[in-house]
Amino acid sequence: MIFNVRNASAKKYGRVRKGFYFTLTAGEVLLGAIAVAGMFFPAQLVAVFQKDPEVVAIGEVALRVQLVALFFQPMTVCANMMFQSIWKNGRATLLAMLRNLMYYSEKRLTVPV
Repeated sequence: MIFNVRNASAKKYGRVRKGFYFTLTAGEVLLGAIAVAGMFFPAQLVAVFQKDPEVVAIGEVALRVQLVALFFQPMTVCANMMFQSIWKNGRATLLAMLRNLMYYSEKRLTVPV
């Protein structure tokens, strides 16, 4: 993203856009491939760490949910870094707060007090 800061300073916004899309595409392809590969064998991946059938059943569902969420990770990271690098700090902060709000509200709903 240093690339984006320098080009944004020079007002070469086409380069900034190309760099953003390249980073986003590379992240989506790499993490998407990992997520798709993990979707085929979630029970086996969980069983590597724990052999208890009940734990494997719960872990399989949890891993599938996490792998679906993995598809959205490159977009949130790239967008947040882009906003920071082009001096839109308020938007970057808002995006990070929304991401944390979604994470913690889900945890609050699923974990008993």
